[in-house]
Amino acid sequence: MGVYLVAEAVFRAVFVYAKSRWFYDYMQPFPGSRGPGLTPDDFGALAAAAAEAVLGLVLWLANRHVSKITGKFSDDR
Repeated sequence: MGVYLVAEAVFRAVFVYAKSRWFYDYMQPFPGSRGPGLTPDDFGALAAAAAEAVLGLVLWLANRHVSKITGKFSDDR
């Protein structure tokens, strides 16, 4: 689950950055212009991707600790 969240967050961040910057850098539809800045939606998507990446890294790297904690809640004894 952690690997999926990290991969999805990276793909989303690259997509948002490419949509807002790389298009104008490579295609140059308006010569000499950097294009518009990040919109609030783009900034929110990058912030959500960063939060998702942090959560994914925690789940990925601390999976043994998370399984011990959740195992205590589902113990039938």
